[in-house]
Amino acid sequence: MAKGRSPNYPSLPLTDALTRLKKVYEGLHTYAAPRAVILENLGYSGPSGRALTVLATLRRYGLLVAEGKGQVKVSDRAVAILELPEHDQERNEALRQAAFEPALFSELNNDFPGPLPSDSALRHYLIKKGFMPKAAEEIIHVYRANLELVEEQAGGYNAPMPTETSPQHSVARAELNRIFASKTASDLAALGVPIPRDGKELRFNISRGSEAQVIFTGPVTQEAIDKLARLLELQKDTFPTEAELQQQPENDS
Repeated sequence: MAKGRSPNYPSLPLTDALTRLKKVYEGLHTYAAPRAVILENLGYSGPSGRALTVLATLRRYGLLVAEGKGQVKVSDRAVAILELPEHDQERNEALRQAAFEPALFSELNNDFPGPLPSDSALRHYLIKKGFMPKAAEEIIHVYRANLELVEEQAGGYNAPMPTETSPQHSVARAELNRIFASKTASDLAALGVPIPRDGKELRFNISRGSEAQVIFTGPVTQEAIDKLARLLELQKDTFPTEAELQQQPENDS
């Protein structure tokens, strides 16, 4: 049996990591210290599995950084978060950087800018990347908590949009752009997108017997269309094929 992807992601939400880090900051301020001293300030008597996992989490968020040979210290980013008042612009930026510092979380932020899809969709996305189901659930929990923290402190954070798209997504985006340019209406649609205040909508036939409707919130940009294409691609294999729908159940005679 193939092994799942290595759990190279933070084991704690950023809020919990900051609570742990505060003990180190109070004990050592920004002075560098050996790993054993850092663990002691975190409340551990030695390098147990749990202790090293917490230490790794603090480093993955960029809250602890290497200093010299075999030593670690509280980072400038961490000091900004711990010392500056809530909603301060510099503190908000430090929080944002910490939240998306882990490579996996940066990847999630690029692939899902704005509102996240459902947990089941995210779980499927992570399992396809090689994570075991249990790890996928932990990642979703931690990542959602980080997003909530960033948005709460920043008063509504808009994550940066991805800069690269695959050829498939580019084709889908171009097609959706073409449709949107030619058709608008005001009927309700639902693809996990909030109801817009300005009522902009896509409406188009996708087969003889079905029609698709999508309502956007705010300005409809290429980035928004690209995100929709990503979500549709991710959800595609949760629906039956046309051949499966046409199959009729056989009656036993």
